[in-house]
Amino acid sequence: MRRGREERAAGRDEQAALRAAAATSGLVGRRRRNDPLAELTPREREVLELMAEGLSNIAIAERIVVTERAVEKHVTPPPYQQTKQTSRR
Repeated sequence: MRRGREERAAGRDEQAALRAAAATSGLVGRRRRNDPLAELTPREREVLELMAEGLSNIAIAERIVVTERAVEKHVTPPPYQQTKQTSRR
C-alpha cells in the first residue's frame, strides 16, 4: 500500500516537471516580431551568452580565443546605432 502511494507521488512530480518544462520551452522558443537578437551574428550571440553567464571580457576572450578588444567590439553598438550627440557650436 505504501509503495503505491510513493509511485503515485513520483508520477505526479514527474507530470508537474513535464508541464513546467513544456511551459518554459514555449516561452524560450517563442520569437518576437521585432527581435533585436535576430540581428546578431553567431559570434555576437556567443559573446552575449557568455556575458549572461557572468564572464568578464578577459574570460570571454580567453574562452573564444580572441583579444579583449575584439570582445568589446562585439558588445559595442556600431556608431550609426549609438545615441547621437548634438554638437555645441
